[in-house]
Amino acid sequence: MIWNEWGAAAFDRAKRERKPVFLHLATATSRVSATVDAVYERPQVAPLISRRFVAVRVTAEDRPDIVQRFGNRDGAPVILAPSGEALSTVSFFSPEDLAEALARCADAYAGGAEPSPHAPAAQAHGRPRPLPALEAAWPAAVLNGLRFDRADSHPCPDCLEFLLYAAREWKSNGIRERLKFQLSRLARGEAWDKKENVFARPDEVPRLDLNARLARLYLDAFALTGDESCREVGLKVAGTLLKAFLDDRVGAFKFVPEAAVRVFYADANAMAAVCLLRAAAVVKGGPWRETAGRALVFLTNMFDRERGMAHRWDGKAAIHGLLGDNAWAVLALTESFLSAGNRPHRELADAALRILFQQFWEEEAGGFLDRVPGEEDVPALKVLAMPGPLNSVALEGAWRLQHLKGNVHYGRWAAAALRSVIPAAGQTPSGERGTACASGGLASHGQDACASSSLARVQDMLSRGRMDLELVGRVGDAATDEMLAAVNRHYLPRRVVSFVDPDDQDFILPHKLKTLSWPKLFGCIDLKPKVEASRPDEVGALLDAIS
Repeated sequence: MIWNEWGAAAFDRAKRERKPVFLHLATATSRVSATVDAVYERPQVAPLISRRFVAVRVTAEDRPDIVQRFGNRDGAPVILAPSGEALSTVSFFSPEDLAEALARCADAYAGGAEPSPHAPAAQAHGRPRPLPALEAAWPAAVLNGLRFDRADSHPCPDCLEFLLYAAREWKSNGIRERLKFQLSRLARGEAWDKKENVFARPDEVPRLDLNARLARLYLDAFALTGDESCREVGLKVAGTLLKAFLDDRVGAFKFVPEAAVRVFYADANAMAAVCLLRAAAVVKGGPWRETAGRALVFLTNMFDRERGMAHRWDGKAAIHGLLGDNAWAVLALTESFLSAGNRPHRELADAALRILFQQFWEEEAGGFLDRVPGEEDVPALKVLAMPGPLNSVALEGAWRLQHLKGNVHYGRWAAAALRSVIPAAGQTPSGERGTACASGGLASHGQDACASSSLARVQDMLSRGRMDLELVGRVGDAATDEMLAAVNRHYLPRRVVSFVDPDDQDFILPHKLKTLSWPKLFGCIDLKPKVEASRPDEVGALLDAIS
């Protein structure tokens, strides 16, 4: 088989030769990918594809924007028109099945048949109107409608993170017990490899993004509940990230452990950095913070002031203009500032967020597009897509920087984006969709549940506002760092930490941060200090007082 790269040249050739496009979305994470590739090379299949189609092969991890539009649950090939419009997907059980199906597709296209009604849903044009206002009851309705039918084999980090968030912010013992049950079930389920201390969905190899997010979830759950089993699982998985995924020469994490080609993705490395910062908060000492710092250096080097984050690094041409890389970089860089007071990371996060608003913002109604449109895009890539989970990451970053940079516009735009993205992601404000939480494959089985969970969490976060902490002290001073470490040991999804130099009387006096010594932590409500802590052992009571 001779494969063409995705691009205008392949689609121009298809138009010139009056052939449909055979799109193969290959993935480095699939255990059956090599088997599928072998089927395409079979003598009854390969000549048929070469003669009657223009064959295009795309690595799914390289192009999440293409997966967003054409991906399907089982990774079946997709037949496209030369315009890029999806005509049909081709499911098969044997090479003979595939050959017969492809012959029918080619004959139908040559005969001018109408596109199949089973084309991927992402091809639909138009979008719902934005909501007139956010419905306050929607997050609770989403949580009540969540089902975790296959969560032990197909974990959805977005759904579990919403459950964790609600257990903390809604102060519900029932939700807390539900969280503990689901995490315990997952750690005993099909996805957990207790020998390798890693999670993997069926028919997939372990992947960095899933394990980084789940490890962070378990560590956050330990911080909330004190459940030692959550701490154990979280640290085991975080340890596997260092052992199996980290490339020590590059200082970054591979996407899969046994990759034939060493490829490093920005979004997944940002997730790993957040995970390791959490591990550093749970365990005093160890390699966690230093390794997180190396991943953040990698992200810094991947950033271009005009084009934003590059998607991948492997010594080849960079891919820019994808939402996930920029959104996750903002979240990781702000996490570094909140947990360690790293001011350059806060400024870099702000630069990345500005690119999100300048290049990814959907101007008509608000929200972030999954990619920056290009002049040479095939028409299918010009169909607007605003994935809910990635928008929730970007909006959480915007919410943080609204407070960390004092830019009220970020918060205003985030609220407007939610009103637009919730219906665009296929969610209803009534929350009546009781979609099962179960994700896997190139397209999520529980896509509605993942999207609604992530957006509902951010909506609730915006409505509650920040947990305002003012730390008078100096980062790098041992006593100040101990006070900050005491804060970091807690799970505080709405925390906003301001670092105040003890000599900055121009800030201290008008904000009434009265102190004769430092470090001192102030818990504020409505911008006014309400409670203070002078020692790390007083931090817990302070947090309880302002929660």
